[in-house]
Amino acid sequence: MLLQQILNGLTAGSVYALIALGYTMIYGILGLINFAQGEIYMAGAFAAVLLLSAYKVNFFIAFLFGMGVAALVGVVLERLAFRPLRGAHPLVPLISAIGASILLQSLALLLFGPADRSFPIHFEFATLDLPGGVSLSTLQLAIFGSALFFMGLLMVFVKFTKFGKAIMATALDQDTARLMGINVDRMISLTFLIGSALSASACPRSPLACSRAA
Repeated sequence: MLLQQILNGLTAGSVYALIALGYTMIYGILGLINFAQGEIYMAGAFAAVLLLSAYKVNFFIAFLFGMGVAALVGVVLERLAFRPLRGAHPLVPLISAIGASILLQSLALLLFGPADRSFPIHFEFATLDLPGGVSLSTLQLAIFGSALFFMGLLMVFVKFTKFGKAIMATALDQDTARLMGINVDRMISLTFLIGSALSASACPRSPLACSRAA
């Protein structure tokens, strides 16, 4: 039983880790607690479910579409709610983030109603019986494997690409980054884009992918 619960915890943790990565990327570059990160995740989930339900498209197309919508919402949010408030008292962008969170929740409530919706995955998943009475489904393997893939992809991007190093420099010192010729505004927008897309990549793995964010 203990091993089974550890396995279940690792599976759930891989979902939360992707959302947390997006959250911490934004905090790392702006020092901002983005209370709207859960709503960005929600927007990507609703977009993917809407595409699957209305147009019956391929699951992977809907998955990428949801990530794209979340990335777009994140970039727009940064441009409208956070960029004009840089240099203001720390409480000001914090209140703006709370307002953005409430706005996105209210829009989702008006457009989709209050009911939770499960992500419609129409796949057959096998179950493997392991020693010790532990059961491992291919869905759990897919969740864990894809989470590792996105985490590894992010690590490679940050450590070995020009844009990734520019994001790290911006997070360390924005003024020095500007002196080095880095477009700080662009790097912050790119961070919001990547962080939002990473959060949305967890949508199909959540049991209630389209539930309203708390």
